[in-house]
Formats: sequence, structure tokens, C-alpha cells
Amino acid sequence: MSQEGQVIKHLVEQMKALNADNAHTQLQNIEQTQGLTVVISIYDNLKPAHEVLDELYEWAEENNEEVKELIEQLEQDMSWNAETD
Repeated sequence: MSQEGQVIKHLVEQMKALNADNAHTQLQNIEQTQGLTVVISIYDNLKPAHEVLDELYEWAEENNEEVKELIEQLEQDMSWNAETD
């Protein structure tokens, strides 16, 4: 089994053990590239979060400029990925 397949299998096992409806793993700064991020997500009978966010953004474009701008600010904020010593 590939390394990716093993990661996914492990996530599914953890999700089942915790009786959770979703699980995620995130790898940051891939290939020593600051800001390059990989996310693997597994959902059990839930719409994936990125699709929910896309729908919220589309709604906000027509109904709430403040929410739209907040989504854009959060999307651009990379402070969570700052290098630590």
C-alpha cells in the first residue's frame, strides 16, 4: 500500500475508533516550500468543509459584504503557518 494509502487507512481507523464523522491531517511547508500545504480530509455523510465554505462565500457575495470580506481575510492570513525555532 502506498504511503498516502496508509495515511488514509490510519485516519479512517482513528475516525471509527473515536466514533467521529470527520478526520483531517495537514502537512505544512511541503518540499521545504513555505506556504505549501497539503490537507487530507475524510467525511462520513457530511459535505466537505471546503464545499460548505464555497457556498457560504457565494451567499455572502450577494447578501453580506462583511462576511465575504472576513472569509477573504481569513483565507489570506498565513500567520498559522509561521516558522518556529
